[in-house]
Amino acid sequence: MVTPEDRGLRVFRLAERGLRRVFGSLEERVMSAVWARGRATIAEVQQALGGDVSFNTVMTVMNRLVAKGVLKRQAAAEGRASVYIPVTDRRTFQRTLTRKVSRGLIEDFGEDAVVQFVDVLEEVDPELLRKLRERLEREGTKGSAPADVHRDGAGS
Repeated sequence: MVTPEDRGLRVFRLAERGLRRVFGSLEERVMSAVWARGRATIAEVQQALGGDVSFNTVMTVMNRLVAKGVLKRQAAAEGRASVYIPVTDRRTFQRTLTRKVSRGLIEDFGEDAVVQFVDVLEEVDPELLRKLRERLEREGTKGSAPADVHRDGAGS
């Protein structure tokens, strides 16, 4: 599987929130617009952004996202605009990203990272921590992140 690191996303901004931790503000808005449509032209994304960003700026950002490997450009028939398509859906991107970040923290900081995850879960979402404990009791400590622990309850 292609990881966010493989896609040219090498920066993680602690002070930001959501996907702005790995995308710039405008990149995040562009990706959200493309993910919402499944595919989009530059003009469609510019319109989705409310027209407050120039066509050339949107084009530059979208082409940078192609270079980073999160969008792909599909050449259009003669006289038609190219279409940009996300390499993966938003949910898969987020899961891959969070797995990569979690793995890096655990590899770098081991038990300290795990203890902090548990402490933060207790503060932020005790119900999610309860689900994690139930899953660990059912399956032991081996295996990967439980599918039924995700916030939306959708599983994998």
